[in-house]
Amino acid sequence: MGSRVSLANKCLAIFGTANVIIITSLLGVLWMSSSSVLQDYQLEVARQLAYVWINSEVKAEVFDDDDVNIHLVRISEIDRSDNTFVERALEAFEKDEGSLSEFYDHYDRDQHNYFQFAKPITISQMGSLRKEGFTDYGSGVNAPSVSDPLEAILVIRRKSTFAKTQLNDTRTLIIVAGIVGSLISVLVYYFIFKRLIFSPVRKLRRVTERVQKGDLTARSSLATGDEFEELSIAFNEMLDRMEKDQHRLQKMNESLDLKVEELAEVNVGLFESGRLKNAFIANVSHELRTPLNSIIGFAELLEGMSIETEKDQEKRIRYLRNILTSGRSLLDMINELLDMAKIESGRMEVNLESTSISDLLEGLVSIMRPQSKTKGLELELQLQNDLPPVQTDAGKLQQILYNYLSNAIKFSPLDSKVIITASTISSYGDSSAIRIMVKDDGPGI
Repeated sequence: MGSRVSLANKCLAIFGTANVIIITSLLGVLWMSSSSVLQDYQLEVARQLAYVWINSEVKAEVFDDDDVNIHLVRISEIDRSDNTFVERALEAFEKDEGSLSEFYDHYDRDQHNYFQFAKPITISQMGSLRKEGFTDYGSGVNAPSVSDPLEAILVIRRKSTFAKTQLNDTRTLIIVAGIVGSLISVLVYYFIFKRLIFSPVRKLRRVTERVQKGDLTARSSLATGDEFEELSIAFNEMLDRMEKDQHRLQKMNESLDLKVEELAEVNVGLFESGRLKNAFIANVSHELRTPLNSIIGFAELLEGMSIETEKDQEKRIRYLRNILTSGRSLLDMINELLDMAKIESGRMEVNLESTSISDLLEGLVSIMRPQSKTKGLELELQLQNDLPPVQTDAGKLQQILYNYLSNAIKFSPLDSKVIITASTISSYGDSSAIRIMVKDDGPGI
């Protein structure tokens, strides 16, 4: 990216250039008018010299000095073939036919300014001159009302060193004034812009840089009393809205994060539920096959068996018991499948009734004790005296405890102890609850 010109430099360049152009234009007018003023001054001096010469008592046709030369030139003495000042003045007077009262010219030579002035003298004016040798008393003169032709030209030639020097000094002063004025104006513009424009802009820029870095607490505190202060207030209001929006977005993001975590947990639960369901179906299909095979096998034995002795009768009874046991086991599995289907469909019903925890646990221990003895485990029941009845679904509670005991017996090491305890605990104001625990030496759930 190329180098950029700052706003301060742009403003200084634009206003400085405009100011220099304005000052140069104004001083240019003074430059040109200085020469005109000097020329008007020279003309006024020449007019005064002509007036004094015409009305003075000096009896000289020619006044010659280093700085001033005054002489009267008769028309008859002018050589019209020369392009001199007198010849040009005569042509101008004749062309104007008496309405032109003066003719002048100026030029510079050898660091001096020369001013030439010509004034027409008519015959009537010649008669009023009080100069010796100028008035011709012998020649007749017509009345001025009839004719007053041009008789002579009064020529004044003036050399002025001061005028040339004054003109040069004036122009030098104009140049110096222009340079100094331009520099002062640029400095004044610089301090004005720096104080009134650049300083507020820089403050706003620093605030925007802080915001760009992520600091939304940055605020502008301009108190200029103009549009910059209004811009600062609007900028702060925008930052307030941005900060509120950011807090709102943060809360929304936090809420979304919680939702995502909840969805992740739900997905994990669904995945685990699906895995357990698949494992359960596989196990159930295997478990269902076992009692069915037992029922079919014992039924086939009964079908082909002849009852001749008492021993055969005992076998028959034992086979029937095995069939009943396998049938009940199969029925329990089918009931579990039905309960699982009800749970998943949301149609599981809980039948609350008054239940004695002591009776429920004693019956459950009686059922599970043969299994514990087969594995060499001691099954111990610890009941608190006077356990109150509870409102619960006895069948489902028994099924839950049965599963706990089955796992405890299945995974406990040999010659260990499985303990079932039931005791009351304080809970929920006036109500009380019963805590049931199954303790074993297995690896745990």
